[in-house]
Amino acid sequence: FSYELQRRLIRAAVQNPFHESVEAIADLTGVAVSKRSLEEMLPDAAQDFDAFYRQRSPETAAGAILVAAVDGKGIPMVKPDGAPQPSVRRTKGQKANRKRMATVATVFTRAPWVRTPQQVVESLFRIRQPSTADSSAPPRAENKRVWASLLKGKTAV
Repeated sequence: FSYELQRRLIRAAVQNPFHESVEAIADLTGVAVSKRSLEEMLPDAAQDFDAFYRQRSPETAAGAILVAAVDGKGIPMVKPDGAPQPSVRRTKGQKANRKRMATVATVFTRAPWVRTPQQVVESLFRIRQPSTADSSAPPRAENKRVWASLLKGKTAV
């Protein structure tokens, strides 16, 4: 495939499910690309991902509060249709499908959001709808970075 077609396919695949990406490119260009071909292009497109983000220089902290969060979620991995089925019986507690831990991390700075105790209680229990006159919007996140991985653990992400 041409470099331009690969670029468009990869950009569509990042934003949509693979089957929708392939259909959208077929509608736009008239070129039929299989979902498998798209799946094989993606690792090549992402080969410089880690090196690119390592070279990025850290920005100066603009907000007074540094926020860091890490979360993990077990994702069941589906075995290919042609994978051999185990001939032995599973032991007690052994699951039919294995899960991988998807890890997401974020770091950002923000300014403090000073509120009265009454404003905090109202935001927790929604006693009344906030009006624009007496409530201000919370400060926005600054210098936000987000990472996600199925392969790396919490410490690496």
